[in-house]
Parts: sequence; C-alpha cells; structure tokens
Amino acid sequence: MGRRLRTTVPALPTLLDPVLPDYNVLEAKEREKRANDAEIYNKRHGARNLKPLVPGEDVWITDARVQGTVLAAHNTPRSYIVQGTQGTLRRNRHHLVPL
Repeated sequence: MGRRLRTTVPALPTLLDPVLPDYNVLEAKEREKRANDAEIYNKRHGARNLKPLVPGEDVWITDARVQGTVLAAHNTPRSYIVQGTQGTLRRNRHHLVPL
C-alpha cells in the first residue's frame, strides 16, 4: 500500500497485503445500479417511448420548422429519413411530430 500505518495495534502481515476486488462481481453491481437509476429517473420524469412512424406519414420537423414526409426508418434506433422542403433529412423521432 503506499503509506505507513500509524497504529500501534499489532496486525498480521497477511492482513496488510492489498486485495483486488472481483471485477465480475463489481461489474454486475454497477450494471444493476445503473439500471435501477435509469428506472427511477424514467419513473420520476414520466419518460416513455414514442409510437413508431410509418413511411408516407406526414410529420412536422420541429428543429427545421417545416412539414415533411417520412420516407423510411433509418438503421439507427429511433431515427427516420424525412423528405422536407430543404431536401432529404435524417431526424430522430424526438424531432418529428405526426400531423
């Protein structure tokens, strides 16, 4: 360990050897904590999944403030290819409001 202990209580030398944690157990605990934190956050903030859009559906593109039409779903999660007045755009479902 890096520093000298200041106690006068005798201890066995084997107790002073550093012990590394079991990384599999540590990783499982952290994964469980992250999942629990996400569940609590989603419950508190009313997070929910938006309904998927179908190709040909008219949508309002909030960040561009124009109307567009969904061409197809993109291969990334929750993203869509949208035809608008500015051309073909890729937008997340968050930015698309069905009309």
